[in-house]
Amino acid sequence: MLKKLLCAICALAAGPALAGDLTVATFNTESDSDTVPSLVAQQIKELGPLDILAVQEVQDQQALFTYTKALAEEHGGRWRYVISESGTNRSRQDDLLGIIYNTDAFRQLATTEFHMVRSKEGAGPYGEPFWSVRGVLMLRLFHYDTETEFQIATCISNAAMQLTSAPIRPRCYRPS
Repeated sequence: MLKKLLCAICALAAGPALAGDLTVATFNTESDSDTVPSLVAQQIKELGPLDILAVQEVQDQQALFTYTKALAEEHGGRWRYVISESGTNRSRQDDLLGIIYNTDAFRQLATTEFHMVRSKEGAGPYGEPFWSVRGVLMLRLFHYDTETEFQIATCISNAAMQLTSAPIRPRCYRPS
């Protein structure tokens, strides 16, 4: 069986002067029927210091609000989320994507979302039981401290390998 691959991709604008680090974390919230958003929020608080959180398999907008509130309580500041429009699993339950960031540190410049329909070979026409709508959610952000623009994307798909949800620490560069 294929394992799920979570990906949070951060592409930073390159420049000559090193300005500092950003911490980007990714977390699969597993939007199953037994998922309790308040318990997931507690786990998010335990991730430690971070600047941006990409989340996958979000149950609904209320759950994402709960996760955003947890980050504000843990780290202070004003946090904002962006939620995907696509994301339906085979059971036709929401499986959404989200990106949460601190508005004291970042300004959102653009949002892009790609929608994909996945189906099993031989499962029949669109709408039969083995289809799902997946997407990629991308944000273009401006980091106030470094005056740097960059993009971050989050997605969920099936693959033969799994990417850890440990925080990644990309370098951030100031444009010349």
